[in-house]
Amino acid sequence: MNKTKIHLWLLTSRSADLMEEGEADDSEYDDTDDIKSLLESGNSGAKTDLLDDQQSGSVLEEMDALLQDDDDVGSAISEKLANITNKAFSKQHSIDAVKKKKESHKRPKNCDKVIVPKVNKEIWRQMLKQAFTKKRDLRLMNVQSLITKSTCAVVSVANKLLNLDGQKHDAEIRNCLDAIYLLGHANTTMSMQRRDLLRPVLKSDYAA
Repeated sequence: MNKTKIHLWLLTSRSADLMEEGEADDSEYDDTDDIKSLLESGNSGAKTDLLDDQQSGSVLEEMDALLQDDDDVGSAISEKLANITNKAFSKQHSIDAVKKKKESHKRPKNCDKVIVPKVNKEIWRQMLKQAFTKKRDLRLMNVQSLITKSTCAVVSVANKLLNLDGQKHDAEIRNCLDAIYLLGHANTTMSMQRRDLLRPVLKSDYAA
C-alpha cells in the first residue's frame, strides 16, 4: 500500500451536536431575554454605571485586580453587555440553543476556507476501530464548528460596517478583523492538534 499523508478534508458535518459546551456552571443559559433587554436599553445607563464603578473603586481593589493575573484589561463596557458576555463564558449552554445560533450564521459563499476540516475516508475507517479516538476527534471538530460559526457572525458585522461607511467605522472594522484573525488562528491550531492526536492510531503506511 502506498504511503498516504494524513489529510483533513471537508466531507460531512455530522459532529455538530456532539460536544458538551461549557463546564463552569451546570445551569443552562438562554441569552434571549438578556439580549432583548440590552437592545431595548441601548447604551443608556452605561455612563452612569461607569461613574458608579469608578467612585466605588479603592486602592485595595485596584491592587487585588493587579495581583489576580497579568491579563491586560481595557475600559469597562455596558453592564448589560458585560453580563451577557460573562454568562456566555461561564454557564452551560443547551444543545438546542447552540444549534439555533449556529444555523443563523451562514458561511459566505466566497469564504471557502472557513470550514471544519474532516478526516478523509480511509483514515475514518481506521478510526472506527478506535472508539475513544473517534469520539475525541468528533468533540474537537465540534469546537471548530463553533469557531467557524463565530467567524461567520463577525464577518457579517464587518461586511455591514464596510457597506455603511468603512471610514467612519474604521476602528470597529479593525476590531472585527482582529477577531477574525484570532479565530482563524484558533481553527488552524485545532486542526494541527487533531492531526497530531490521530498519528499514533494509524498504521505506519498512513503516517506522514
